[in-house]
Amino acid sequence: MWTIEHRTDADGNINRLHLQFRFLNRHTGAGRFLRQSDGFFVLEICDRWGVYVCPLRYRLDEIDTWEKASAICTAAAERECGKDVEVEKRVRH
Repeated sequence: MWTIEHRTDADGNINRLHLQFRFLNRHTGAGRFLRQSDGFFVLEICDRWGVYVCPLRYRLDEIDTWEKASAICTAAAERECGKDVEVEKRVRH
């Protein structure tokens, strides 16, 4: 079963969420949502091609279930893969 793990600080506030997800129907990755000082979370994705930080920031209620967080991770990973494909096409031509 796929789950979302969370870590809290001394005050009980969630400061990190971590989950495994699948994208492009065959690849798996790990997503980490890290709380920033303003309370929003930034997404860091790790997959077989590397680690990258996504430019968008999220509220806790947007990522508080595995389904929501996984959908965001999947979309971000697929966007990044799409960028790689576009660059590869430009380099070959």
